[in-house]
Amino acid sequence: MRNRSLALVFVALISAAGLMQGCGGSSSAKATPKCVLASDCTSPLVCALGYCVAECNESRDCPNNELCVKLSSSDTDGGLSGNACRAPEVASKMCALNSDCTAPLVCGRDLTCRTQCAADVDCLTGQKCTVSKTCADPTVDHDYNPATNDFNPPDAGATGSAGATGTAGATGTAGATGTAGATGTAGAVGTAGTTGTAGADGGTDAAAGTTGTAGATDGGGTNPDAPLTPDGIVVAPSAMLRQGQGVGVTVTITKAAGGLSNATTINFGDLQAAVQTTSDTSLVLRVTVPHGVPLGTRTLTVSTKGGLVTAVNVVTITAITSGPLGNDSAPNTGASDAPFRSLKQAIAVADVGDTIQLLDGKYSALPVASGGSAETWGYTLPTNVTVTGTTTAGTILDGVGVTSVDGFDVAQTLAISNMTIQDFRYGIDVAAATSTFTMTNTVVGNNSQQGIRVEQAATGSTINVLGAASLINQPGLVALYVYNVPNVTVNIMDATLQGGSDVIQYYYNVSGSKLNITHATIKQLSTANAINIAASSNTTGSAVTLTNATIIGTITDSDTKGSMTITGGTASPTSGDAIDFSGNTLTMSTTAVTVASPSYNDIYITSGIGSMISLSGVTISGSGRGIYQNGAGSAVKLRGTTIQNTSYDAYYLVNGDLDMGTATDNGNNNYLATPNNAGYYAINISRSQGTATPISASGTAVGAVGAVPSPQTIDATAATVSTSNYKWYVYLGNKLTFF
Repeated sequence: MRNRSLALVFVALISAAGLMQGCGGSSSAKATPKCVLASDCTSPLVCALGYCVAECNESRDCPNNELCVKLSSSDTDGGLSGNACRAPEVASKMCALNSDCTAPLVCGRDLTCRTQCAADVDCLTGQKCTVSKTCADPTVDHDYNPATNDFNPPDAGATGSAGATGTAGATGTAGATGTAGATGTAGAVGTAGTTGTAGADGGTDAAAGTTGTAGATDGGGTNPDAPLTPDGIVVAPSAMLRQGQGVGVTVTITKAAGGLSNATTINFGDLQAAVQTTSDTSLVLRVTVPHGVPLGTRTLTVSTKGGLVTAVNVVTITAITSGPLGNDSAPNTGASDAPFRSLKQAIAVADVGDTIQLLDGKYSALPVASGGSAETWGYTLPTNVTVTGTTTAGTILDGVGVTSVDGFDVAQTLAISNMTIQDFRYGIDVAAATSTFTMTNTVVGNNSQQGIRVEQAATGSTINVLGAASLINQPGLVALYVYNVPNVTVNIMDATLQGGSDVIQYYYNVSGSKLNITHATIKQLSTANAINIAASSNTTGSAVTLTNATIIGTITDSDTKGSMTITGGTASPTSGDAIDFSGNTLTMSTTAVTVASPSYNDIYITSGIGSMISLSGVTISGSGRGIYQNGAGSAVKLRGTTIQNTSYDAYYLVNGDLDMGTATDNGNNNYLATPNNAGYYAINISRSQGTATPISASGTAVGAVGAVPSPQTIDATAATVSTSNYKWYVYLGNKLTFF
C-alpha cells in the first residue's frame, strides 16, 4: 500500500512541476534569461538567484504572477540586495534539502525554494509566515491553506470511501435485539475517493458491507477529522533541539477521556517522528532532527481514533551551539540551551546544510581551564555549512600556540559571519575546485602569511567578502592572494582590505578570473600595490570591475588580454603611479584620480596593439604627468575629462593614438593648468616621426576653463611646432587638429 501511495505522490508532483515550468500551462513558454552579474541583464531586469527578473515589493509587482522573494546582501548574483520576482525556473525546480536552493532561500514544505521566516514581519507585504517557517503569498500560492496556515502536504491524498452499509439482520427470539452487525471493511489503498457514509448497526445476521473505493492514504477514513484537544503535551528532556540531533526527544500527549489510540498520519514538518508507546489515554512519540533543516519552531499534527491533535510551537530547532559556558560532554547536546564548549565538537556533529552558532568568547588551543576551548584546528568541514559568531569583535578564533594551521580550510561551501580570525598561517585557505566561500562582517588579521589564500586547486571557485564590518588586515603581507587559479571570482562589497605587500594579488595564470569590488576600500599600508593583476600565460583575459571603490595604493594590471572597468570612486597611490595599465581594455567614468608626488603619473599606459582606453567624466589631479601614454598600438579616447595641477605635461603621448573629440563628437575636456616647468606642455605630442594618425580635439579647453583653441591644424610635417606659453608641443611628423 505504501509504495503505491508514494507512486501517486510522485506523479502528482511531476505534473505540478510541469505546470509551473510552463508558467501558465504553456510548455513552449520562453525561458527566463540566466545571469551571473547585474551586467548580464537588460534594464529594468536585475540578476537574482541566477536569472534576469523584475524587482518587486510584493508579488503583484511581478509580471506573470511569480512569487516575490527576499534577497540578502550576501546574494552574489551581481551583488543585488532587496526583493525580486522568483523566476518560473526556480519555482518549477523541486527541492528536497535546503542545499537544493540558492541562498538565502530554503526548501519549503511545498518542495519549492522560499524565503525563511519566524513571523509574518519576516515576509513581504501580503505574505504569511507559515507554521513550517517559510513565506507564502495567498494571492499566488494556490496550495496555501489559511485554515492550517501552511501548504497542503504534497503527499496528501483524499480519504477513501467507507464500505457500504450492511444489510439489517432479523429481530432475535422473544423480541430481544440481535447482536450488532459488523461495519463494512475499509477500502484498500488506490484511487482517491471521498469519505463514505458510515454503515448503520444491524441485527445478528447482518452481512458485511462491500469494499469501498480505495483512498490514497493508508487506512483511509479510519480516524475522524474533528479536532481533539489533549489534556497536556510534555517534551523531554528539552524542547530545544539542534540540527542533526539523532538522540532526539520524546513528546508525550495525554487525554484522560481517551481517544489517542490508532495514531496515524503523524506530521511534524521536516522532523522525524514515530510512535514509541501508545494507549487510548497516552501517546508517546520519539522525535529526531535531520541535518540541514531550517531553524525555528515546529507544529505537530497527529490523526488519532478520537480526532486530529494539533499542537503549535512544540519544539524549537536551534543551530549547533558552542560557547564559553558550555560542555563538550553529556548531558549537553549542543542545542542553544545546552551548548558545547568548542568549535571542534560542533564541527564533529555537523553535517551538510547545518549552522554552527558560536557564542562570544575565545576559541583557542588553550585548555578550558586557561580560558581556551582545547581546539586542535585544521578541521575537515562538511560541505555547505554555516558558522556564525555572535559579534564581530566578541567571537574570536585564535591560532596562537599552533603552527602551519589555518583558521578555516574551505571544503566546497562555507559561509562565516560575525567573528574575528587571527594568528593562523592563512586565515582562510581555499584549495578545492568550484568552492564557494562567503565571509560577512568578519575580521581576518595578523596571520603569518596571507589573510585569504586561493590555491591552484581551487579553479572555478567563488570568494565573497561582504559587509561594512568585514576587514582583512595583514600589515606587511598580502591580504588576498589568488595563485595560479583560472576562472576564480572574487566579490568584495562594503568591506576593507589592507596590507603592507600587495593588498590584492592575482598571480601567474588567472585565465578567465574576475575581481569585483563595490563600495569597498582597498588600502596599501606601505608603498606596494593596492591591486596587482600580475597575470601571465592567460588564454582568456581576466576582468576587474571597480564600482564606487576607494583605492589607496597603485592599481597595476599587466594582463595583456584582460579588461578593467572603473566607475566612480577614487584612486590615490601611497607611492608611484595611481594606475599602471598594460591590459587590453580600460574603461573609466566619473572617477577621481589624485597623485601628490610630482615624481609619478596619475595614469601610465603601456598597452599594446589593439588595446582601447576610454575615459569619461574622469578628474585627474596632481602628479608629474596626468596621463603618460607609451603603448605602441594603444588607442585612448577622452570625453568630459579634466586634467589639472600637474607639475609637468598634462597629457604626454609617446606611442599610440589619441582622440580628444572629433568634428561630430565633442570632447568637452579640460587641461586647466599650463605647467610651470619650462619644456613641459598641457598637450605634448612626442610620437616618433611618421608613425601617426592625426590627433584630434574638440571643445577641449587648454590652460584655463573656456580657453578652447579656435579650429586649426597644428601641422608638424616639416618641423616641430610648439607654443611659447607651453600649451602644446607637436613633434616632427605629427598633426594636431582642433575642431
